[in-house]
Amino acid sequence: MAPSFPLSRLLLPKVKVSSEEHRLAKQMMSRMLRHTMQAFENFAYDAQGVVDVARWKPIGSQDDLKHRERVAGATSSGLAAELGPDAMLPNSESVAALAAPTMMMTGCCPGSVANAMSAAISQTQDELSLLVNFMHDDVADCAVLHTMESPTTERPYHYLGYKFFVRKSPGAPGLVKHRDSLYIEYSGTCTTRQGEILGFVMLHSVDLPMFPDLSSYNSIRVLQSVRYLYRQRSHEVVEVFMLGNLDISGMVIKPIADKLPR
Repeated sequence: MAPSFPLSRLLLPKVKVSSEEHRLAKQMMSRMLRHTMQAFENFAYDAQGVVDVARWKPIGSQDDLKHRERVAGATSSGLAAELGPDAMLPNSESVAALAAPTMMMTGCCPGSVANAMSAAISQTQDELSLLVNFMHDDVADCAVLHTMESPTTERPYHYLGYKFFVRKSPGAPGLVKHRDSLYIEYSGTCTTRQGEILGFVMLHSVDLPMFPDLSSYNSIRVLQSVRYLYRQRSHEVVEVFMLGNLDISGMVIKPIADKLPR
């Protein structure tokens, strides 16, 4: 019989990050943010919020959030080119994570960017556990592995660090595997070319050599890259824009703005 989650905290590695790894991590995520910002500006400003249906196939919706899919190609290749070999973390799954179909999510939710970003920040085990259990009904385990940059008074939504999350098997554990994700998280605020301030939360798969193999726990590693932007459209309405490479059923963090009370 396979061992069960949560993992013993004794099995979690003590992750150490060199100054060079920290620099590369920040550079890689900053370039991902720049690429996502450019895609958002093309969508929101140049196309006036109109989706090119010839490139993006509708695959579903939830309330006012529309999900679309595009076969991995121009979007993923553009991001890979933006990153460049000099910005790849040695432990990142950059290429593999971008191989899945590209997803785009657009739409609006009630709430505010400030509330969405405040809720998304999790520096401790308790905060992360509260967040993922709030967002999902099928949490098996989670952990903050290492924080490289923390929020400050001047930048209350800023974060850069490694985290771990497991979603329970959607079926019988012996037949369907759990899904685990080991990722780097980067969050904060950014400014568009028109001077709008957006909130952002980005997650990208990594491969930490010291992290234990979880195949004996009947779990499979999910490779993904998701980049969320939050834009205040009115006093009580937040626009959500997401680009990602993932299986939609394996999403680690859903758009938290959709969980805020009306």
